[in-house]
Amino acid sequence: MRKILLFAIMAVTSVIANAQQFSVNKGVRFTESGINAPAKEASVEGTDLWGYFLGGADKITGLGTGSTGTFRVAIYVPGDGVLKGAKIQGINLPVNTTKMSNVSVWGGKALGGTELFKKTVSSLNTGFTQVVLDDAVDVPETGLYVGYTFTISSTSTQAEQYPMGVAEEEEVAGSLYLGLSATAALEDYAGSGYGVSALQLLVSDMKLYDNAANISSVVCYAAAKGGKGSVKVNLASDSNNGVNTVGYKLVVNGVETTGTTNVTPAIAAGLNKSGSVNIEFDAPETVGAFPSSIAITEVNGAANEGNTEATSFTVSTVTRVVPRVSVIEEYTGTGCGYCPRGWVGMEYVKENRPDNSIVIAWHKYNSGDPMYVASYASLSYEGAPGCCVDRKTYPDPYYGEDYTGIHHTVDAYSAITPTVDITSATAVFSEDNKQVTVNADAEFLTNVKNYTIAFVLTADGLAGTTSSWKQSNYYYQYAKSQAGILSEIPGLGDFCSGGSMGKSSVALTFNDVLIAHTYSSNKSTVAAVTSAEPDEVVSREATIKMPTKTTLVNALNYDKVYANILIIDDNGYIANAKRVQVVPDPTGISSVSSDATEVARYTIDGKQINGEVKGVNIVKMSDGTVKKVLVQ
Repeated sequence: MRKILLFAIMAVTSVIANAQQFSVNKGVRFTESGINAPAKEASVEGTDLWGYFLGGADKITGLGTGSTGTFRVAIYVPGDGVLKGAKIQGINLPVNTTKMSNVSVWGGKALGGTELFKKTVSSLNTGFTQVVLDDAVDVPETGLYVGYTFTISSTSTQAEQYPMGVAEEEEVAGSLYLGLSATAALEDYAGSGYGVSALQLLVSDMKLYDNAANISSVVCYAAAKGGKGSVKVNLASDSNNGVNTVGYKLVVNGVETTGTTNVTPAIAAGLNKSGSVNIEFDAPETVGAFPSSIAITEVNGAANEGNTEATSFTVSTVTRVVPRVSVIEEYTGTGCGYCPRGWVGMEYVKENRPDNSIVIAWHKYNSGDPMYVASYASLSYEGAPGCCVDRKTYPDPYYGEDYTGIHHTVDAYSAITPTVDITSATAVFSEDNKQVTVNADAEFLTNVKNYTIAFVLTADGLAGTTSSWKQSNYYYQYAKSQAGILSEIPGLGDFCSGGSMGKSSVALTFNDVLIAHTYSSNKSTVAAVTSAEPDEVVSREATIKMPTKTTLVNALNYDKVYANILIIDDNGYIANAKRVQVVPDPTGISSVSSDATEVARYTIDGKQINGEVKGVNIVKMSDGTVKKVLVQ
């Protein structure tokens, strides 16, 4: 099992799965004291930790029960691999409050079946409580379920509302089972968005391999036909010796290659370690999609003791490699108290990744938001703040996919070789600025079918003076040390206690705001591309109505409206994108006649100004005529 250690963040997002009442308090530190795993008692010295999360309590978040009552949490413990023949000596129990009663730990071969052991827990610590079993429990070859039961009688504090410890690790099978009473059936919640149970086992006789590496996943981007391709092989290891080199057998379109490569950096020795290697190959000479596979045959020059079966993947080739622009669609709203985190993240991307990213901020969280848009594309948002990148992944809009920063997620996805190039695009206002006509040419770089094209209008520089324009901010309640601020994106600290925007609501300038689009009932009205050949150019045009809501229209700066062209592949992923400024209708724009004098000048939205302002100016002349003037 591959584990990814995630940094603690601070946000409260309710996620409802399977129509149950649980919710996860995503990221508020489980304990402010920074407690790690407790020191082992003398009777369990020499044991190893095993679990779906092996970090400290300061990296754990709370799982909410939704009400008072008795609840159960469990994980599945496999009886093979490193746990074959092992013994469970104790349990690190992760709880967020000492105000629990009827607490016990237990284990059994089946969910709800006969218990192999059960022990009452009389004293709790916030964070991890170490429970040493009276007798060691053998891990059966068929595995077993280990869990705990507790009663919560009050939900007056946040800790009581979110009493169970979970971690934002890779959600694998067996990592989280939940029950709504002491006797109700335990249901499988792995993959539901809650994370994994942070329960840890203290195990003796666990057997690590000497030299082992398993393929956890394979990533292969498209390559130019006849050029060099590369496959990224993600590895997991449970080895005493770590992993320094791996031998492999690579098959691309029937052509087999064997070799050895260094793992840089090397994978450390121990349980649940991970790393990756990039292996280069010669891409096929023709355009297409080719069946391929990779197997790890050796580790450190010895036979691989892990899984040596081949993992299949596809090598795709294109006519040429062109730049890619990734699209970050953010889910936000002025009423979302943790959305300043997303605002900071998106502003950072806009400033630092201007050439390979586009942001579309969808304000849907609260209908009182002046920028509120009720309907857009069908995106699997689970709460605010949130975002998706290229409609492939749904990371945090500040922390990103790996919790080192959203810009690193953008870098990873913009590195993917695109299958289409948007060779040209224009966007023009109608003379009355009530509509925008968008034209785009897309050149396809491989054979494609059923590609969707969508046009989306966004606006920069939106701000207002009324309370509805103010951004709700929960971070003002927290010190900067509590907020999980990333060193590369320190702006979040401005919203914390003592920061320049450390208030419960703040006036912001909003950029990249979704204001109009070609979606209707979650489908784009622009004609789809049913099929296209390599090097074929397809042209599309659509007219989009500008928004009419007075509060939004009054805030618009027509010089800061943009059209975003999204090309979406048959998997629903954004294949490439382009952003262009919407420009005035060239008809009706002229130079001011020298036969008359200027008596008044206005912006495009009717505000009187003194002197020229960059963009389209409305000029009233002494002879009574009114003209549009484009000021460069």
